[in-house]
Amino acid sequence: MRAATGCLQGMRWVIAGTGGDLAAALIRRFREEGARVAGVSRSAREAGGEVAVEADFLVPGAAEWAAREVEALWGGVDGVVWNAGGGLDRLVAELDSAELDRLWRLQVVAPNAFFRVLLPGMMMRRSGVWIGISSLAAARPEKGQAGYGAVKAGFETWVKALAREVGGKGIRANVVAPGFVESRRVLELPEGVRERLVRERIPLGRLATAGEVAAVAVFLGSARAGYMTGQVLRVDGGAGM
Repeated sequence: MRAATGCLQGMRWVIAGTGGDLAAALIRRFREEGARVAGVSRSAREAGGEVAVEADFLVPGAAEWAAREVEALWGGVDGVVWNAGGGLDRLVAELDSAELDRLWRLQVVAPNAFFRVLLPGMMMRRSGVWIGISSLAAARPEKGQAGYGAVKAGFETWVKALAREVGGKGIRANVVAPGFVESRRVLELPEGVRERLVRERIPLGRLATAGEVAAVAVFLGSARAGYMTGQVLRVDGGAGM
């Protein structure tokens, strides 16, 4: 799903959570489509984009501070991709409440605080786009993904509720939920495990590329998706069926 060249021309986007392969693809594709991109990460070195903001969303007040920094610099923000969160692979018997709390703060508390700062400006302009990056685990968790899947499902519910609340102000909110993506984490699996995963779980018979996931986010951010809100687009090769 390749969006037309320049479909985000002149838009001011924040990509929150910019460590990793998907984040790099998001930054690259959004800039290719003409967007100005501010990357927010715990490390300025990883933040990327035209503007790099260093913020640890687990620190109280950090999400609000980062949102204000970008808004003050650009005079407003047109769209946000929330890619922060990280992973967690724990059996229920081993799942620690502190780990669950950390994920919840990254996936629900921090984006809520971040969006509240930007909401008045978006409401005044009667336009804005929120894109949340979720996971196949929200709908079909593997063993060890009870905590991760539950929090991602909660994040998807938050985005849907947001879409209902702000749609009348011209603001859209949607979710991209990738399945198994070609990433360092997946490619580090033993070859036999990776081949069995692809063969048994993915009808299309291959992993997604980070660029394919980023292309769907670009589509949702563009005017082509102007009548779409409250949706979860699963980019999983059929693994979630």
